[in-house]
Amino acid sequence: MDERKLVLNVWERLALTNCVGMITGTVAQVRAAFQILEMLEFKPDEMEKLSLVQQDGNYSWNSAVDIEVPISMSDEQHTLAGLAITGFRNWLAGEFPRIKALCEKLGVSYE
Repeated sequence: MDERKLVLNVWERLALTNCVGMITGTVAQVRAAFQILEMLEFKPDEMEKLSLVQQDGNYSWNSAVDIEVPISMSDEQHTLAGLAITGFRNWLAGEFPRIKALCEKLGVSYE
């Protein structure tokens, strides 16, 4: 099975976590989505370094600090992540530069 490697920053990890977390589908699709969520999960030391907190479903962190993390996904997981990003319907227009960069990393169209 081929693997795709991505390097994601904090915003990208959170955006992907949000989109992948909303996936519904077959047991196999939900299992693949859950595996992606496990890869994206912030470790306690990362949360501390970033001052990352979650409140009422929203995240805040010290934006002066960024952590880029390499993630390896199977082809299936990579395809599912791309579909989650392109299928999400609540993006904010002001986030487009970040969305575009994430789409480019995933190799999916942002058109």
